[in-house]
Amino acid sequence: MNATKALKASIIVQWVVIPLSLVIGMYEESFLPETLKLFIESEAEKELSSTEIITFSISIIFLVAYIVTNIAIFLLRGWARKPYTILVFSSFARVIVKSGVRDHDQAALL
Repeated sequence: MNATKALKASIIVQWVVIPLSLVIGMYEESFLPETLKLFIESEAEKELSSTEIITFSISIIFLVAYIVTNIAIFLLRGWARKPYTILVFSSFARVIVKSGVRDHDQAALL
């Protein structure tokens, strides 16, 4: 298998795995403990702050740019290499997961 076929195959696998993982995640959410379900519902019902709205808007722009460059990479467009690489690496730049469990564990250690 040459590099071009391997690249296209990996992009197709990515196109299948990402939506599949989202569907599985939504399905698995029904098996969470009741406390976590209530927490998720309460977080979903809260009003978004202005920071969250800005973050969401920027995330949508990045998502659209990622999808466009992903398709362009699949079609072997040379212009897409640099933006795609920047988008992929910037997605790892600052990932923050807030968890009540983590806060509880830190409080227990004190």
